[in-house]
Amino acid sequence: MADGFAVRPGQGVNEFIVAAGLGYIAGLRTELTAEQSITVSQRPATLYADVYHAGTLLSDWHTQVEIRASTTPLADYMDEAGYPHYVTPLATLAANGAVTDLRGRGGLWWHEQRPQAHTKEQVGLDKLENWGWSHSYTDTTGGATKYASGKAVADAYNALNSSKLDKTGKAADSAKFNGQLPSFYLDWGNFTGVPVTATRWPSFAEVTGKPATYPPDSHAHSWSSITGKPSTFTPSNHSHPWSEVTDKPAQATRWPNWNEVTGKPAGIDEPGLVAAFAMATPPDGWLKANGAAISRTTYSALFAAIGTTFGAGNGSTTFNIPDLRGEFVRGWDDSRGVDAGRALGSWQEDEFKEHGTHGTNSTKKQASDNNTQAYVRSDGDMAGLRGGDETRPRNVAFLYCIKY
Repeated sequence: MADGFAVRPGQGVNEFIVAAGLGYIAGLRTELTAEQSITVSQRPATLYADVYHAGTLLSDWHTQVEIRASTTPLADYMDEAGYPHYVTPLATLAANGAVTDLRGRGGLWWHEQRPQAHTKEQVGLDKLENWGWSHSYTDTTGGATKYASGKAVADAYNALNSSKLDKTGKAADSAKFNGQLPSFYLDWGNFTGVPVTATRWPSFAEVTGKPATYPPDSHAHSWSSITGKPSTFTPSNHSHPWSEVTDKPAQATRWPNWNEVTGKPAGIDEPGLVAAFAMATPPDGWLKANGAAISRTTYSALFAAIGTTFGAGNGSTTFNIPDLRGEFVRGWDDSRGVDAGRALGSWQEDEFKEHGTHGTNSTKKQASDNNTQAYVRSDGDMAGLRGGDETRPRNVAFLYCIKY
């Protein structure tokens, strides 16, 4: 009646609203107590009202209604519990979401709008026999079919339904469908032959309602439960915290290399760092400080740190690293004034600080070709000459390297 069961578009493109209200469907007075939101993503489609009358000998009977959407036509059917379902279209939903009302003008409208009274003669029912309490039957000798009143039909249905219950009120085994009880038995106590525990897990193929694709929940499996493992395989590059390592030796068998050390303080391995090593080969991440011209791309971090301070290489794709072979490293003066005029990374010749020489029976003489002064013994020989090709302190030779 009025807008009951009327369909209208909802908020989203796939939402449709069915209005609350009353209606008569297949003679059943049907009420939708609240409006329902239905999601229909596949269109064109039709919205149906699926109505049936359900109850048992021990319960009240009520009309049930379910709103269903389908892209194919639906028809009346009988469910597993033996209840007949009456399916009637409410509206069609076009691909663009347009709604076409299909509700009939019979049913509740006729009941509400009909005249106040009718006689059996007025509506053509005077031809039916008025058997108030008899059951319907068909004469097997060829006689006409006899009809029963509503009370007779109800008695027959309740008698049939009661045959499904044993003396305790529980469902008899004969009422089962394929060994299982029908869906209208809601109490677990009505089930018979229920195992205490399941005898097995269903296979994946037996599980119904699986999504087409889905991410697995976070979980873990023991190594022994994993099947199909290769007999040998190369593990991917990964690491484990020390707490997860088992069978650790009491003492380490070697020192880790620098790249294996974790938790190093920041800046200790910055590109451009120079260090001396007591070995002939530089460790990983270091280059010999031998003045070589190296790639600006391959060693981009080092190039960003020192630039062309020690040489521009070929001027475009390479640059030079410092050459510390055979050299002593001196702290850069950096405007202190002790070694003034020096640029960072500049090279300096060896030199003696100016000093005099003292001796016995020696005479100071002036050289003829320059301002150099020397002390000469009375016999003409130079006093106390000793030395080599350079001036140096005592030292130990290490390998200077630079971090890249």
